[in-house]
Amino acid sequence: MFKVVTSMKKRAGLSREDFMDYYANRHIPFLQTIVKGPAPLAYRRNFVRYGDPLMDIIGHGRAVRAEADGEFDVLTEGVYRNREEAMASMGQLFVPGVLEKLLQDEQNFLQIDKVKVYVVDTDGYGDV
Repeated sequence: MFKVVTSMKKRAGLSREDFMDYYANRHIPFLQTIVKGPAPLAYRRNFVRYGDPLMDIIGHGRAVRAEADGEFDVLTEGVYRNREEAMASMGQLFVPGVLEKLLQDEQNFLQIDKVKVYVVDTDGYGDV
């Protein structure tokens, strides 16, 4: 398996609900018109819950309670069969003409300079 994780910060002034709505109902359908495959085996969006009561018990400065203190608002995970499929899929976004459209769409709901992409290894522990 090959996993890509992306952290993103929502555009200032956009509510969490509007952010999640735009992402699901505008951005994902837009991406689906561009990326023709291979699709990830799994794709997950993990939206941060700022102000969650769990943060009240987290100590040593580790708790991120306020949105202003968070470095991202969503972490996405894309799991591919292998590096080649990830490169074929994601590479479709970063060609001239397409990249400009991607950035134009992203500026509607993201802080472009806060989008960061990582390749990660997982140990399989706790996979569900």
